[in-house]
Amino acid sequence: MPGPKKTGSMLRSRDVAHILGCSSDDVIELACKGELKAEKQGRVWRFREEDLRAYLEKMAKRPESPTDLGKTPMKFGFLSRSRWNLIVLAIILLAIVALVWWAIQMDLWPNP
Repeated sequence: MPGPKKTGSMLRSRDVAHILGCSSDDVIELACKGELKAEKQGRVWRFREEDLRAYLEKMAKRPESPTDLGKTPMKFGFLSRSRWNLIVLAIILLAIVALVWWAIQMDLWPNP
């Protein structure tokens, strides 16, 4: 029994990311949330051109409001929101380690 008929060409997540101006991680996140239709073929996500056009038209018609700010993907090129979160966490942990080291050097931290 043949599978569903596929029309149009399929795009990779990095191609869609280039068109949308965001990272491929953000594109995959949109697909996982169901905001952008996609097919997962093994470990690879594929997007139909028609679905991308429909998504772009839907986004063009959507009124911008302050409540939408948390729902739109961040546009920092190669870094997605989750990677920025990891970078910020690493900086905070580094600052804590430096502060504890400084406190030990100044004899402000109790030695065991």
